[in-house]
Amino acid sequence: MHKQDKIDCRRLEKGFEFPVAECDLDEQWVARYLAAVDQEQGEGTVTPMAAATYAMSFLGKVLDLPPGSIHVSQSFDFQEGISVGDHIVCNSKVARIRPMGEMTLMAFEITIVNQHNRQVLQGNMDVMLAGPAVERG
Repeated sequence: MHKQDKIDCRRLEKGFEFPVAECDLDEQWVARYLAAVDQEQGEGTVTPMAAATYAMSFLGKVLDLPPGSIHVSQSFDFQEGISVGDHIVCNSKVARIRPMGEMTLMAFEITIVNQHNRQVLQGNMDVMLAGPAVERG
């Protein structure tokens, strides 16, 4: 994704909803994930962290983060198992924006459902943005 196509996170407001992201967790996708984290696959199951990783990487691809920004925390509640062949849908939104001196803490809420519309993950991710958020009129 080109920089001009990314979303400037300093201009976001609380409640902003990101485009929906979808992924088929086919055998190739799972194999690439497992190779990246140096894990072995269970019997047709997918570690729930694979879905969390997908969601965080999607946000990383669409957000234009100022240089010096850092990912400070995340928490996930895994509610249902995931299997090879599942289709997941990720919804993300800005949950909180908190100025902190010369930096800004931005919290994202992430929800992932499977092809049966059953929630498999609910979570949060916090990023400390370098510099203050843009003032709004």
